[in-house]
Amino acid sequence: MTLAFNLGGTIALSYVDGAPVMLAGSRILDSTPLPIRELNPVQSHWLGWSHLLLVRRELLAAHASGERSFLVLTGTDSAEDLLYFLDMVRPIDTRILVMVAMRTASTDEPRPDGLDEALEWLDRDGAGIGLCWGPGIIEGPLVEKIWKERWQFGPVEWLETLPDWRVIPSIELTQEMPVVPILPVGIGSDRWHAKALRADSFDGLVVEAYASGDVPADTAEALVSLSEAGCPVVLASRSRPGRVKGGFPGIAGTSHELLTRGLFGAAQLDPHRARLRLALVLACEPRGDISAVFVGNQMGEKK
Repeated sequence: MTLAFNLGGTIALSYVDGAPVMLAGSRILDSTPLPIRELNPVQSHWLGWSHLLLVRRELLAAHASGERSFLVLTGTDSAEDLLYFLDMVRPIDTRILVMVAMRTASTDEPRPDGLDEALEWLDRDGAGIGLCWGPGIIEGPLVEKIWKERWQFGPVEWLETLPDWRVIPSIELTQEMPVVPILPVGIGSDRWHAKALRADSFDGLVVEAYASGDVPADTAEALVSLSEAGCPVVLASRSRPGRVKGGFPGIAGTSHELLTRGLFGAAQLDPHRARLRLALVLACEPRGDISAVFVGNQMGEKK
């Protein structure tokens, strides 16, 4: 039997006399026999670290009791992050489907599109993870929400060339999410980078760098100083798709220089999922080995 978790979002949103109301998961799935647990459902742009800890705790407890199949209801805003998080924390023998809806449940029949297909997918043998958004199921942990005449989801079209790292069930996570901002680069951005990096109020940093990981020269020196002070810094590409790999040795601010001076590379992973991956490894108690999670030399190989 599949166990369902309700985190809320558009799939659970209805309007009564013009006022928004969050429906219970049992109302959404009332035509199915699935047991469902309410996990403090909210609109997905309100999801926080506490929700991630809660869904992991419920997932591991159910797994310990023998459950292997899970349906997670959530909203579209943060579905990509939630899906990627679940893949990094799930027991390897589980089958998980994150389900979203592009329309609210403000109808006489709030049953989401694609539910029958989702249940059939969950009944199959073998482990796996995916996203169901109505028109179909996208298998794998990497999806993206895009606008092509309307909002829709599609598979990420590049490969994630990073170590296959995940958090084992026995590892505890900190109750507070590590502070890991994303620092974007652009023409003239080095003027405010120095001030932002002096704040020294974060636990890790992801840099949304040019192309293969290049940044302005002055920014590079600040990033190296930050890394040498013990703050892990990860380079991700702002290109779509992109790839961080060392190049152009001898030039200040290039990925070659930064990767050989202690920074880490996110390979082909985008900045937002790199942020989540870094935050998660920092949240592990004891803290995870960052060199086993990201890549760290100019050849784009594991450090």
